[in-house]
Amino acid sequence: MSLENRSQPQIKWLKFAAIILLIIGILFRFTNLEQRLYWHDEVINSFGVAGYTVTEATQELSQQQEINFGELQKYQYPNADKSFFSPIIVLANNEPQNPPLYYLISWVWFKIFGNSITVARSLSAIISLLIFPCIYWLCRELFKSSAVGWTAIILIAISPFHLLYAQEARPYSLWSVMILLSSIFFLRAMRTQKNYNWIFYSISLTLSLYSFPFSLFVAIGHGIYFLGISGFKKYKNYSKYITASVLSIVAFSPWLLFIKLNAYKISDWRADDVSFVSLTKSWIGNISRVFFDINLDSTAPAIYIIPTTLFLFLLTIYSVYYLYRKTPLSVWLFIFTLIGITAIALILPDLIAGGQRSRVARYLTPCFLGIDIAVAYYLATEFYARQVWRQLLSKILLVLLITLGILSCSVFLQANYWWHKSWAKLSSYDDLSQIATVVNQSPDSLIIAPEINQINEDIFFELLSFTHFIKPQVRLQFGLNSEKISAIKSNEERSTGRTNRIFVYNPLEHSLKDIPLNQLQPITKSFFELKK
Repeated sequence: MSLENRSQPQIKWLKFAAIILLIIGILFRFTNLEQRLYWHDEVINSFGVAGYTVTEATQELSQQQEINFGELQKYQYPNADKSFFSPIIVLANNEPQNPPLYYLISWVWFKIFGNSITVARSLSAIISLLIFPCIYWLCRELFKSSAVGWTAIILIAISPFHLLYAQEARPYSLWSVMILLSSIFFLRAMRTQKNYNWIFYSISLTLSLYSFPFSLFVAIGHGIYFLGISGFKKYKNYSKYITASVLSIVAFSPWLLFIKLNAYKISDWRADDVSFVSLTKSWIGNISRVFFDINLDSTAPAIYIIPTTLFLFLLTIYSVYYLYRKTPLSVWLFIFTLIGITAIALILPDLIAGGQRSRVARYLTPCFLGIDIAVAYYLATEFYARQVWRQLLSKILLVLLITLGILSCSVFLQANYWWHKSWAKLSSYDDLSQIATVVNQSPDSLIIAPEINQINEDIFFELLSFTHFIKPQVRLQFGLNSEKISAIKSNEERSTGRTNRIFVYNPLEHSLKDIPLNQLQPITKSFFELKK
């Protein structure tokens, strides 16, 4: 029986709570957008929007003796040298794992609203707002219940996982929206048998694929669901479903070709082996991060991790089981495929061939959306249970999840780094705020970096990240050796009558051999000031 047909006078309190928490969730998404480091992956995204390749940029920079940091901004935002189609060309040939839809939307966004971290991240924040009506709509399609829809809105509004990617200049909020939209139109097309819904499904699935390639797993889940519901009997919607799906795959096939041709250019760090124990910890930990995340990792004391993580994991497992027991095949099978296909597609290669694909939380976005819906269904159903103690328990659980979510989001909004940027802590990114503070104190600082042809991509993108925090008038030179430093110091004294502050960034090992260590004053592990 639908929840709408049960005793529902109390539905008003649920709507009221959902609206209040929705407002809080919206405020969260636009709070301190510029607070956290604009890190490696976001810099790469902006670089793709600008339409450059590393080779092209380094060749341009090698022709200049000295530039201001502000001039590096051209490699972070659209400019007159590049067209709207430049991101497509660059991504197809160099980053084929990143389809162009988000980058093209960002290109237009930057052109309209200008260049800044706030502008870059506000696009994801605005797109993330579409998740709320979509999750409500999907719950209505599945359960014919507004109670489940309102509960799902509550869970997503204060979810630290969804907030995390709502505040990053990356395509994962867009991907979430497209996963939900394609699922909505798929269910509507099956229910109504209307041609226009199959057309909308094909369009939304295509856009989902061009948001992120793992939408293929979602599409496979839809196919399994279709067969599970329809069976292999003669079914008049077979041709419509097949046509809609094939059209989407055909529309995405050019990008699949780029992925195949340029697969060797895709970073293979995800194939690095990790232990089964580490994988298991990550799987359980990622599930708990949907509801609770205060930036703890495996190095944190167990007392802070195990109780909450285990509780949330068991709540998720029970909610999925509850969904299976209480709903018909047409409902639980959809959620099972939404959660299971992507998880299986990532976990099996890790177990068979080795790797850590399934540890990457953002890749599991379809799973987390399915988990949100399953938990929302369990809570919303129990709100109207016959036993008072079950009603009370479900409300206590909801209040607990709200408390954990708001606490998590509050901690996140005050942080400079988060667990998903652990790579940054192994590089100069971890010291960026300290570097920027020191460099920006001088009105005419000079930073000397290694020779441009010796700089790898990681160092190059670190430099681009610096442009968001270091004053644009700070000067930058490439090429590091003792003779050049002596010439620079002498020239500074002749031209200004004094020696401005000179810094050495990420000196390579062979460069350090040419520079006496007593000339370098360390500021961070990769950044030094040249003593006067």
